[in-house]
Amino acid sequence: MAVTHSAQIIRFALIAGLLLSIANQAFASALRFYNLPQQDPHTIGSITAIQQDHQGFIWFAGSNGLARFDGYDFKILQQEDTNLNSISTNSINDLAIDHNSGYFWLATYWGLNRYDPRTNLFKRYFHNKDDANSPSHNAILKVVVSAQNHLWIATQGGGLNKLNLSNDQFSRFNRQNSPLQEDHITSLYEDSKGMLWVGYLNAGASQLRLNNAGTLELIAHYNIANNSLSHDYVMDFQEDHEGRMWVATQNGLDRQDKNQQWAHFSNDKSAPNSLWSRAIVDLHLDAQKRLWIVDSTGRIYRVRHDNGDFIRFAPEIEGTANHLFTDAQGGVWLGLTPSGIARAHRYASAFKNFTDFRPGKALNKNTEVTAVEEDKHGNFWVGTQLSLNYINRYNGNIEQSYLHDTSNPKGRRGSATNGIALSDENSLWVGNSWHALNRLNIEKGEFQHFLPNDNIEHDLKNRQIWSITKDSQNQIWVGGHQGWLHKYNPHGNNFQAIQINTDYNANRIMAIYEDRKQGLWIGTDNGLYHSESLDINKPFTRYDHSSTGRLVPNNDSIFSILHDSRGQYWFGSNGGGLYHWDSTTQTFNTYMMKDGLAGNSVTGILEADDGALWLSTNKGLSRLDPHSRQFRNFTTQHGLPSSTFSQVANKRLSTGELAFGSAGGLTVFDPEDIYQNTHIPEVIITNFLLFNRPVTPLEDNDFGRPPLLTQQINYTKHITLEHHQSVFSFEYSALNHDLPEDNQYAYKLDGFDKEWVFAGHRRQATYTNLNPGNYIFRVKAANNEGLWNNEGTWIHIKILPPWWKTWWAYGLYILFAVLIIATL
Repeated sequence: MAVTHSAQIIRFALIAGLLLSIANQAFASALRFYNLPQQDPHTIGSITAIQQDHQGFIWFAGSNGLARFDGYDFKILQQEDTNLNSISTNSINDLAIDHNSGYFWLATYWGLNRYDPRTNLFKRYFHNKDDANSPSHNAILKVVVSAQNHLWIATQGGGLNKLNLSNDQFSRFNRQNSPLQEDHITSLYEDSKGMLWVGYLNAGASQLRLNNAGTLELIAHYNIANNSLSHDYVMDFQEDHEGRMWVATQNGLDRQDKNQQWAHFSNDKSAPNSLWSRAIVDLHLDAQKRLWIVDSTGRIYRVRHDNGDFIRFAPEIEGTANHLFTDAQGGVWLGLTPSGIARAHRYASAFKNFTDFRPGKALNKNTEVTAVEEDKHGNFWVGTQLSLNYINRYNGNIEQSYLHDTSNPKGRRGSATNGIALSDENSLWVGNSWHALNRLNIEKGEFQHFLPNDNIEHDLKNRQIWSITKDSQNQIWVGGHQGWLHKYNPHGNNFQAIQINTDYNANRIMAIYEDRKQGLWIGTDNGLYHSESLDINKPFTRYDHSSTGRLVPNNDSIFSILHDSRGQYWFGSNGGGLYHWDSTTQTFNTYMMKDGLAGNSVTGILEADDGALWLSTNKGLSRLDPHSRQFRNFTTQHGLPSSTFSQVANKRLSTGELAFGSAGGLTVFDPEDIYQNTHIPEVIITNFLLFNRPVTPLEDNDFGRPPLLTQQINYTKHITLEHHQSVFSFEYSALNHDLPEDNQYAYKLDGFDKEWVFAGHRRQATYTNLNPGNYIFRVKAANNEGLWNNEGTWIHIKILPPWWKTWWAYGLYILFAVLIIATL
């Protein structure tokens, strides 16, 4: 009946799908989705319903079957011609779970089905014209489990049915024997007061009450004619946290307030906080009391109750959303048509990525960001290996782009951008590794070029510019090659320069930083330098691996510097990790990958409002809690366009957001929006294998013995094995759906293993040739952030001895021995 397809979470597929949905979405909503990469959900067609059971599995009903998902694998259940205990048809219209009994109820186009997840068996209910205790129609569209212990059943032409869940008795209601307005019922909902809302194909909606006599009473009828609804084809209902009823129709969204007044919401594509489409197909209220809406174009919305409007999301996914569900952990799922499933990526949703800086019709996407600056409007100047770009952060558009241009005397010189800084609202300084300095007059779009001239005393000393900074006194500092540091003199339009170290001629200045004491720090390829003043003529102290003091970096190449709000100094090196220097206690520490840092080359260090440090490295972003000294790392897995941050390109923005440039683009985020997974995952044993073959409930055992399993393995606590059933395995899953490929596992067989076996990401444990006896298999798991469920789950295994080692065999041995002795 059930076919289980093992589908590994393919990291590449996840990342590829994610990048498809995030490209240039900085101006769109902050909710980003990815398609589940497995092929299995496509086999069940268009998704019509999503539910979560009490164990934590996610279930998907579709136009071609039912599927259970454990974060890794789908278990597909479909109709089998020769099995009367399989589902009656694969075409499922709705799914409801009775959490009291644990049964699943499925509305299909060929009868009502009850599924028992413990035994994996279906019970079918068909219409029988000669039996009043049967459904009134075989085309079942909706099912609702009532709080009064019965099941409401909507049919396509047979009216409304009620199934008493205590005795399996049906009651039928139609236009002739009840207040129903039509026998084709498209939607059902039971509100918090026990009232039943019935939606019709062509007759609007009715609000009904089931009285003590078991008949239906009409409370009210709503339609276009009485100005209650926008259309008489009703798609869905949902009561919100204030007790207001929302009604989705084919031509608008309506809401009944507590005073029985109706509000109507139509579409306005030009208004970002309005509906895009008038046809609303799905409504859902999550555990945080937020109302979600899905329209016929696949756009989704979240109601802003304080504003009375909507946050609009347009998921860039393969397929069109037609159903939305939120799980117990707050995860948002989309059921798609014609097939497929998407899920909100809660990590990626915090990151706004700009990934295409392609000027004009250039073929190269030009993604590697080498410098970033923010103007007074909150927009960005972004330098890449090929261009200088002005980005409107609010719509994501490139409003201006400058390439290397020798045909224009006032054009830009150089392709790669090595540092940019605004000296005022109209002047942008741009560095290049061969064409030295360009200064852009933003208003005119004209560049002034600065190149070294040996005949001029106050001029640049080198063609290679690697860093530019404006200090608190509005002075522009420029770092060049061979240790040359320059300060711009605006009065003479020239530069004062010093060579901070003449011993190291191949010495790039990669970082120029003013600390909170107005001291100047210089990071170079060959050491760290410090002056207590912003006066370029004051002496610099050099710190490197050969220094005799307490500040001794073990790698002399310093790319990034920060003096944080607590007075602590941090230095990022090119390959030597992160250095921390406490100038008060004169202590110096190093953090590397072995300590949790994402990568050992640290190109940027920024401090967030909460005091945490964010570090760009050659292997991703790291967040360091300066109190606990714990790292959290973020890569393309989490929604970054690249994990490689090899350029010194970072900026703390006026909004408190942080911006980092990588090989894949520019990433902007508010650290407060970063998701942290605090959910302790449930751990479930999902499969039991004997000699590498899955064992199913009630299947025949050897020599006519009782079945090994009478229930599904996830409901089983005891297994008895014969002595020759010597090779068995358990598969297990932590029901954490946020980056499940990073879940970790440990298992132990009491009576055999002395210690826990830490299995990493492996989800199977196998044992062979165990001695007869009693054992307990235990498994525990951690979520993707290392938060462990130490209780885990367990199952008892009893291995029987061979018949010649049983108590009755030993009894016979004794008896035979006594008889033999007696005959002697």
